[in-house]
Amino acid sequence: MPESSAALIAARDEIVRRCGPWTAHRIALAGDVYTIDEPNGFDIRVAAYIRWVSYFVRKPMAEVRTLDLACLEGGFAIEMARRGATAVGIEGREQAVEKAVFAARAAQLDNVAFFLDDVRNLNRDRYGSFDVTFCNGILYHLDAPDVFDFVARVADVTTRVALIDTHISKTPNRSERWRGKEYIGHSIDEHDPSTTREQRLASGWASLDNPRSFWLTQRSLVSLLYEVGFADVLLADWANLFEANRVQVLAIKPE
Repeated sequence: MPESSAALIAARDEIVRRCGPWTAHRIALAGDVYTIDEPNGFDIRVAAYIRWVSYFVRKPMAEVRTLDLACLEGGFAIEMARRGATAVGIEGREQAVEKAVFAARAAQLDNVAFFLDDVRNLNRDRYGSFDVTFCNGILYHLDAPDVFDFVARVADVTTRVALIDTHISKTPNRSERWRGKEYIGHSIDEHDPSTTREQRLASGWASLDNPRSFWLTQRSLVSLLYEVGFADVLLADWANLFEANRVQVLAIKPE
């Protein structure tokens, strides 16, 4: 990677020209060069995650393996790697993966890897198991039954704690059955059904392909997490400081 700040900024700006600007993750690349110049709420969330990981995963960070699902620009995976964990990020949009790979290389991290894949393909045979799984901003982009199957896959690969940041439904008008149980929520439009796959991929803050998604109520989300095998579910609503109808959930496996 370029050594001088000027060269690094030029390389970053070339990535922006080809892949678009970083939209959320303010990552320190080197020195005083960041992916996003102005501070935002990203640092607050990173600090919270580090505290929670340290509390619930009682082993040295160098022994911790983390997974960041629908990792966007790779920020949380990179920050965990920066602190010594082995990190894996999975993201379905190629341009976002390219930005994540660039940021990791600029930060000179060799303990983080990014994969271009649909998170709905997550399985233990392909990616292994993880002490910590991050699910930031992905559940509310999945429709039924995918959202249920995905949460079950998260539980299967997670050995200790899943940190979930998601919108929840407060105006339920739809019910779905999965494994014989009823879950309620409401539908959200993601894409015009007439759009192409390429057009949907270009919409970076929407689902990969499904034209609508299913937002679970808080009660249904908690019920689902217990159903797939988490032993304890803790809720934190400080995410509402950033966006309404949003919660953070710590889903914990027994030690």
